[in-house]
Amino acid sequence: MHSFLMGRRPFSQPASWTEAARLLSFLGLILTMALCLVSSPRVALAQGDERSVVVLDIEGSKAKEVNEKFRALLKKTSFTTIDHDDFVAAAKAAGVSGDEFWKDSANIAKVCKASGYTAVVVTTMVKEKKQFHLKIEVMSGSSGDVVGSFQVNIGKKKRIGSDDKDKIIQKVEELVDGLDSVSKTNTVAKTSTGARVGIRIITTPPGVTVFRDNMAAGTTPTTIVEDASDAFEEIEFRVGGKVVGSLQIDLSKNGTYNVALDGVEVEGSDDDAPGILASSDGVGSGQALIELGVGARSTFRSLGVDQLAGNGASLMYDSSLYFVYALDLAFYPFVLATDGALSGLGLTGRAGYGPLESKIPTPVGVVLDAAPDCTASGDLLTCPTTHVELAGGLVFRALFSDTAEGTPDPDGLAANLAVEYSMMTFDVAENPVYEGHGYSGARITAGFATPLGVSGLKLDLHAFVMPLFGFGDATMLEDWGDSASGIGFGGDLAVSYTLLDSLVAQVGYSLEAYQTAYDGIGCQYGSLCGYVSGGVANDFFHQVGVHISYRAGL
Repeated sequence: MHSFLMGRRPFSQPASWTEAARLLSFLGLILTMALCLVSSPRVALAQGDERSVVVLDIEGSKAKEVNEKFRALLKKTSFTTIDHDDFVAAAKAAGVSGDEFWKDSANIAKVCKASGYTAVVVTTMVKEKKQFHLKIEVMSGSSGDVVGSFQVNIGKKKRIGSDDKDKIIQKVEELVDGLDSVSKTNTVAKTSTGARVGIRIITTPPGVTVFRDNMAAGTTPTTIVEDASDAFEEIEFRVGGKVVGSLQIDLSKNGTYNVALDGVEVEGSDDDAPGILASSDGVGSGQALIELGVGARSTFRSLGVDQLAGNGASLMYDSSLYFVYALDLAFYPFVLATDGALSGLGLTGRAGYGPLESKIPTPVGVVLDAAPDCTASGDLLTCPTTHVELAGGLVFRALFSDTAEGTPDPDGLAANLAVEYSMMTFDVAENPVYEGHGYSGARITAGFATPLGVSGLKLDLHAFVMPLFGFGDATMLEDWGDSASGIGFGGDLAVSYTLLDSLVAQVGYSLEAYQTAYDGIGCQYGSLCGYVSGGVANDFFHQVGVHISYRAGL
């Protein structure tokens, strides 16, 4: 062993340990850089990428919860993303203003050139057949033209799946990467063989599916990027699989077509000309098939009966606060058959019930033996009482606002008219003083609803008039006369908020007033009878309540 070691050439050390340390440090730096490149290739590629792409907020009334996730997703691309607010600020600095100024390609080009932005991503969320879709368009920062678009289905719950996330990143990067070549192609589309054209299609309302050769080609607003040719092509507009219109487009040049799907042809044109709508039948009613509601109203009643000249009887009565519990139902059967105005015609019914005890002042000398269910205390007679109401009839509702998807908005500006048979009784247990009042008649109600500036929040206002032709049972009438006539009127004011698209919570105040005039012979207290001249009853119901309704079949 010793001889072996002695026979080898001695190990030669470096000139100094300092040089060895420098060598090891250099090798460590190389290894660290290699690991960074392997573990984060996108960051490495982005080092020299100075492109800035604007990501505008997603358009659509239900897009808020998707917006932040979408913007965070595009931050994973190789370019720098510019937020909506920053783009608006850049536009102001460039002298561009106005609501939705980015819908004008000239404005986009002006702002992007002034700020050095490469492209703008415009995304719209639309709903079709209860499925939500993101329509994504990439616009050139130099020209403002659309260079490409694609669509992603995010389902009923508006969730972007992992595969779709990869698709969005890949497609947006491809469109931005190829933006220069696409823009150059579009500028020579009229004259160059093999050139491509961009055809922008906008409909009112939006959210209509475009079909080419029976194949879906996107949802409006959309852009068709196609090889240029000296031909016209007819495309179809469909909603729910139903053809609602058609359009001829010119494939020889870039262009924008604005189509109004309102059943009216463009004035001064014919059906064979490019850009003319052939037909239209509607885009969804926005009406619910069934609306079911429950509610509770805290109620106070105030009644005054006087001017009974024949027997001099009168009554002043104020109830305690009591609750009326109500159930209501509306059914719109024509929703199943049409998207037109007739879908707003429906059947309505409601019922309410409220128990309480009435404390009735008793005149001196009245015998209370005929009040088995009541109790007397001093000059007050306490009797079980029930408030019952029933109504049913026809209702018509018209919707005047559209959602971002292009369908009528049930939470937007609306008006309604209802004609119902209505009956309400305030029935006091048998006693010799007062056994209640009843009212029945044709109740005519008109109302409107208007948004309050916050999504889902709106103001509801109704007013009614009710000619009376019934006044409760015989004992209710004979106390005050043998014939009567009268009218009811009132209204309500409420604020409602829509939850989860189908639930509506409401709080409000209502006032109902009934005035009855009596004639003939009235027999007060069972024995005091006399000819009635000008007997009048004024009855007021003040109510503050809450109401929850469910809309099915939207």
